[in-house]
Amino acid sequence: MFGLGAGEIAFIAVIAVILWGPDKLPELARKAARLIQFFRQVANNAQTSVRSELGPGFEDFDITDPKGSVRRYVMKQGGLDGVDDLVATLREATAELDDAAADIRRTIDANGDGVIDAGELAAARAAASAGSRVREGAPFDPEAT
Repeated sequence: MFGLGAGEIAFIAVIAVILWGPDKLPELARKAARLIQFFRQVANNAQTSVRSELGPGFEDFDITDPKGSVRRYVMKQGGLDGVDDLVATLREATAELDDAAADIRRTIDANGDGVIDAGELAAARAAASAGSRVREGAPFDPEAT
């Protein structure tokens, strides 16, 4: 119970008798038991409320392990069929973005020292802004109207 041994519990009991006296101790124990019962009831009501709000399929919802409960629900509903493909696609996109970032760093780093200087960054920004032209008018898509 709470990681306490018999000696520690006996020490706490002796201190409690000294502080509150043997006359008040039983009443304090009853109040503590009622308080613990009240907190358990509040926790059970909260879990019941969460289960009812989540709806059918979450009857076995465990408030201490919400991820596991949702995982069980998803597996009951047919599993994670398309998730593996989605994860693979996201990994490929991440790799492409990493490659593009490395290319940009190599392009900006003119000295080849691996450090992008403020001057190199300013030159790259100027080149990018000079190369971009603002189009006149808004784009028009005849199929969208």
